[in-house]
Amino acid sequence: MRRALTQPEQQRYRLLADQFDAARKERDLETTKRKIAELTKILRPAGNEAKLNKFKLFYFELALELGETEKAAKGFMGIRRLTPENRRTHLEATFLLALCKLRLGEIAEAKLLVAKVMGNEDVIKSLPRRVEFKKMVRQRFAEESLLAHMKDLGHEHIDPEKLAENAAKLAKNTQAKLFESLGDAAPGEAVLFMRGMDAFTLKQLPYNERLLLGQHCENHESKKLGSALFDAFKRQLYEAFCNPKCDAYKSFYDRPLKGLAWGSPIAAQLVQYLKSQGMSWWSLAVPLGALIIKLGVNTLCQYHAPKGVMVDRR
Repeated sequence: MRRALTQPEQQRYRLLADQFDAARKERDLETTKRKIAELTKILRPAGNEAKLNKFKLFYFELALELGETEKAAKGFMGIRRLTPENRRTHLEATFLLALCKLRLGEIAEAKLLVAKVMGNEDVIKSLPRRVEFKKMVRQRFAEESLLAHMKDLGHEHIDPEKLAENAAKLAKNTQAKLFESLGDAAPGEAVLFMRGMDAFTLKQLPYNERLLLGQHCENHESKKLGSALFDAFKRQLYEAFCNPKCDAYKSFYDRPLKGLAWGSPIAAQLVQYLKSQGMSWWSLAVPLGALIIKLGVNTLCQYHAPKGVMVDRR
């Protein structure tokens, strides 16, 4: 049975919740896990499992962002078992599990889960808020679909210094031109896969919501496709470049990026990231590097932090 927290418990809860939020902002998975253990000692005796499950959902979302996909998937499955289907926590856990399945290559399972999310009209009662949530789901699922299908498609050897030189030259062009170059580099099979997944996602919507979200993405123009692809990459590039422990962050966060100064740590970091994703091909690396130069690592880290699926209603 649920009871109200005592005043000392409330004070302790607020302190732990703030510490949890700070650790999550710092992308510190271990500290967030410890704070959940401490929060459990307060919330569980008070019968407040609903609030505890929200903290756990934030924790497993961070695990997903940090690449611990299997751990995150198990966590989301557990939260779905523990929460009623008519709660937003269950809906959010369902979509986050769909992203895990997509990254794990379990496409049929991912589609079943996203269909549940897009077809749901009961959890979020307000139509504008429901459409806003599903718009986010649609965009994120399309981005993840594109990256998932690009994984392991390229294994070229890329020299960081040569990449730095060519990317710096390309970065002298307009941002529109850089998006066009990136769009031209996108493999056709990955683009077709993304469009197919987006069309499937939209079909799950009730008719009135489908009208509000518009048609499925075509992105026939290279510039539009490149912009969409860069949006997809930014989530993972944030982890590659904005971790305070990485050399790229230490070297360039507080300075502008100009020309070959970008070469050593930043190019090496990009090459390492692309290699880890099996996406090492020259035609992709150069425009992607040029866009990082154009944007600047400081701008990337300050204004392009990944937006989570959950809404913090704590």
